[in-house]
Amino acid sequence: MGYPETPPERLSNDPTHPDYHPCLVRVGIRFDGSVRSDVCRYDIKRGLIVIRSGKMHFGEVEPFWRWDESRQERRARERFDQTRGARA
Repeated sequence: MGYPETPPERLSNDPTHPDYHPCLVRVGIRFDGSVRSDVCRYDIKRGLIVIRSGKMHFGEVEPFWRWDESRQERRARERFDQTRGARA
């Protein structure tokens, strides 16, 4: 089945955060027109990104898929979704 056409509206790379999902490594973030590689969390509705240093930035957030997932990554994601519940 794979990922949906667009990434989730909110995502975090912190396993204790409610918006955590392991697919964040597959999501690229374009913030105010430039691609950022230091994003730890984002929220499209609020126009918010949190970078590694913990600073918050507000602006236009546009997530995109970086590449197709491998079979191993897909199986790991499906196992994660079954145990924790799918996040969309």
